[in-house]
Amino acid sequence: MAQTVSVGELGLQQLEMLKGQLEQSADDARAFFKRKIEFLTRQMEKIQPALQEKHAMKQGGCPTRGWGSPGEPQKTHPDTPNTPWGTPKNTP
Repeated sequence: MAQTVSVGELGLQQLEMLKGQLEQSADDARAFFKRKIEFLTRQMEKIQPALQEKHAMKQGGCPTRGWGSPGEPQKTHPDTPNTPWGTPKNTP
């Protein structure tokens, strides 16, 4: 278990050693977070196309797959003319 010591009780050599350990810990933390940021950036770049496609689909089209754009009228299913896909045809 770690022992609690007042900084005032430490000698100059011990303080210098403690300072070096703290600086090394800070450098290690900076390096860790730099690697973490680089990793997360790469992961975000990998999933960005899928997220953009999903967003486009929610907006009413998928320009990357040629499904139209939000400004175009909704396409109809070949079996049910003039009826948007996913909408049941009203038949009397």
